[in-house]
Amino acid sequence: MSAYRETKLHGTHGFPYIVYLGIIPEYTGGVALHWHEEMEIIYVTEGTVQVSVRQSDHVLSNGDIVLVHPQTIHAIRQYGESSARYYNILFRFSLLENGAEDTCRKKYLAEKHKQELIRIKSKRKWRYLKAVTGIPVEHNIVERIKYDKSLVDIKMGMGISKAYYKDNVTAFILLSSDSDFWGVISSLPDADFLVMVEEEKCGSDIQNALEQDGTYYCFMDDFCTGNIKTFKNAMFVSALKDEMWKALAVDTHALIDDIIRNLRMDVSASEKSNFYNKYIRKMRLEIDDNGILKIKVQEE
Repeated sequence: MSAYRETKLHGTHGFPYIVYLGIIPEYTGGVALHWHEEMEIIYVTEGTVQVSVRQSDHVLSNGDIVLVHPQTIHAIRQYGESSARYYNILFRFSLLENGAEDTCRKKYLAEKHKQELIRIKSKRKWRYLKAVTGIPVEHNIVERIKYDKSLVDIKMGMGISKAYYKDNVTAFILLSSDSDFWGVISSLPDADFLVMVEEEKCGSDIQNALEQDGTYYCFMDDFCTGNIKTFKNAMFVSALKDEMWKALAVDTHALIDDIIRNLRMDVSASEKSNFYNKYIRKMRLEIDDNGILKIKVQEE
């Protein structure tokens, strides 16, 4: 990922804020994959443009806005033959804060960035679970309406009720770090529940209530699986793919355009296609004796 780090200073050290105007294709063909320490707002005012954030492509039109968090790999490209006019607004958190105890940073900026990191890690773990079990997984993201207030518990309760009454699901496995799940269990006496709890957060009162209700429970702290090797392998392969994408993801069409433009070569469409098929498509990865990954380009 370090290969894509942008070190250019945006604004000044004293005032880390700047606005760039992008016009495709008159000014530029786009912006290649990169990341930086600044927060970036991409605001499209005319036309249509394609913005890639991590591994997801988004087509933006007049009036659309994308917020790109610091240290997030992204790119801006021409969408088909469309032209576009957009603004890049870049700034650092330090511009909006007033020290470590600054309310703006604590409540909105730092918390939002932390939630984004948690969302990414959570999504990856659910993907691992699906790979190992073969069971379809639905990953729902519950947004916060306040930085210190989560809606997960009420969403979980409503989701279970919907599944029970609408979809005729009568058995549930609950994984919870607190005792709020008891409200759901006691409200659906005819449903069956297996509850996995954290031992230190599940006191004797709730344990007694579960036992008296006949609800099975166990401590996720002690939970293990004989299939842990497969799970570890799936985790490693998935993480490896993500890291390799960060390190090697290159828009090869943009790459060949940049090379031709920098060399100031007059190249026909057929010659460009020949370059692409002869050199770009035949590139291979090699690992040397020191474990360094390199790209080998086929030569004459």
